[in-house]
Amino acid sequence: MLLRHAQALPANGGADFDRALSPKGLEDARALGTVMSRRDLIPEYILCSSAKRTQQTCKEALLNFGEHKIHSVFTKAIYHASRGELFHMIQSLEGEPESLMVVGHNPVIYELAAMMAAHGNDATLARLGNGYPPASLSIFEIRIDRWAELDPDKSSLVEFMEPLDYNAPARPTRWT
Repeated sequence: MLLRHAQALPANGGADFDRALSPKGLEDARALGTVMSRRDLIPEYILCSSAKRTQQTCKEALLNFGEHKIHSVFTKAIYHASRGELFHMIQSLEGEPESLMVVGHNPVIYELAAMMAAHGNDATLARLGNGYPPASLSIFEIRIDRWAELDPDKSSLVEFMEPLDYNAPARPTRWT
């Protein structure tokens, strides 16, 4: 799973790394966690940027995961990583977790998702092609035995969710 952090507040002269989530971002992260928990989309391992907004996104989403044991690693390396560097971080995972969620930033999360979407349903692939809004999650099925074998050709995009899919207002403004 590849998750872009939820909507953040503007930097307002502060450091970008220290930007916090907006009220909408907090709400979207909680709502996504609820959906993930209900659908049993609970990662065994989380690799997360140590920027404030990604940590908050992760924390809020995890509120709904109850007693599940999830190994989480927070690293600044994701903050400035290129798509290739993030891909290599995933290939270098130790312990061979069965499921993984990477929480990071655009444009790299989107670039990695697009690279990994070698296969999948045409409609889902088309949705991914429209961009990667804050709090968007792409879910992949990857046919490998070890993360070191990660290869886009062995990957299928199973689902792409954005906040309007799981936390839409009763009457979304984009529909009026």
